[in-house]
Amino acid sequence: MRTVHTKLGLVLGLSVGAALLGSVGCAKHSDEEQRSNAAPSAATEKAAGDESTRARVTPGERLESALRGLDRGSDATTVKHELEAVLADTTTSPDQQDEARLGLSRARELLGDKDGAIGAVEEILASHPESGRFASRELAEKRLRLLLTGAEKESSSFSASEHYAPVARALADTFQADDRGETFVEVLAFGRGGEHLEEIGGLAVSAAKRDALRQTCTLCEDNVKMHQSISRSGSWVDIPRSAGEVDPGMPQIDRSLVIVFFDLETNKVPSRYDEYLAIPSADIIQRLEKGEGVIAARERKGAKPVIIIAAPRTAQLRSVEDAFAKLTQLPKEPLSIPVEAQLAPEEIQGVVRASFGSARKCYEQLLTHDPKADGKVVVRFEIGGDGLPKSVTTDDKGDGKSGARTTLVDPTMNQCITDMFTKLRFPASGHNSTVTYPLAFSPGDDAR
Repeated sequence: MRTVHTKLGLVLGLSVGAALLGSVGCAKHSDEEQRSNAAPSAATEKAAGDESTRARVTPGERLESALRGLDRGSDATTVKHELEAVLADTTTSPDQQDEARLGLSRARELLGDKDGAIGAVEEILASHPESGRFASRELAEKRLRLLLTGAEKESSSFSASEHYAPVARALADTFQADDRGETFVEVLAFGRGGEHLEEIGGLAVSAAKRDALRQTCTLCEDNVKMHQSISRSGSWVDIPRSAGEVDPGMPQIDRSLVIVFFDLETNKVPSRYDEYLAIPSADIIQRLEKGEGVIAARERKGAKPVIIIAAPRTAQLRSVEDAFAKLTQLPKEPLSIPVEAQLAPEEIQGVVRASFGSARKCYEQLLTHDPKADGKVVVRFEIGGDGLPKSVTTDDKGDGKSGARTTLVDPTMNQCITDMFTKLRFPASGHNSTVTYPLAFSPGDDAR
């Protein structure tokens, strides 16, 4: 502003000086001179013209000019201001905003602002949270990788350590590249399951797809463009939201490979949502009540398949996931999978751990008259097929095999813990289980 004020001062001074000279000298000017003095200067006309032209420039033209300047090595600060103006213009389209942010990232990097350069690219990716496809995605991802790692490409898009199970290859066949040569693998899972399947490579679809492409084209490594996302929901209640979520093309539940984990404990999907299951829920329940696991798949016209992985109890899903991972093709008919009927150790442990607070209270009663009490209580009991405990004891003699025995012997505390275990409720498996469960206590610590 100081420079502007100085220039205005000079112009005013010259104007005043000219007026005074005219008065003192009483000089007469020709008509031509008068017209010349009255007319605006060429410089003034040009400035007005430039301002008028600028007002008519569209965001796209301004963006193009700024990006050309960036390519020619123009002043990065000037380019930065121009691109920020494009972003501030409410008439700038979303694609133009993405281009402007990419250019702004380059300008900020030239100005030494690396964090700002990274932030501009992150804004592009964050502005498309519901879409896996948009024009600047590949450029934005390359630039972000370049800024953070120094290389546009991942060091290795596939290696021998990238494990995938046989079924991943079968799932890969359901995904095809788009017209830009990019393959988007989207997996949507409902229910309490999937972690184990992912660990053993059953959901490594993109790895299987890349491997298949390279086997048909050994020189295609640099052209393989693969994107995979796995969205996991712990309950069927998210089905309506996924069905209603809209992307350019189709809802998420249609554009994704859908896997539903089903059991009779917490993952029983209501029949209202049978259209999103591979077979009707009533059929699934009938099979599970027989004590068997189920794998089923159904093709959908214009959408990705839906798959059911089911077991009578949540803990049994793991063995059904193992069986699913070994498949070399999706089943055309439901498959019955044998599962272990007896309670799994994690099922028993989960119920007991949920009651540690009650066990701790038994121990705290002992501490009121024996503050240094420390040791282990070994609880032996049976779990009936109905899930009810029976024959509960706190063994202070050991079983003669493992040597495990109660070392913290106090009749009142031991009876308290026995009563607590008698009230526990385990999943009904239809089979009896014999359990030895040690609890360790020490002052200041919880039961273990």
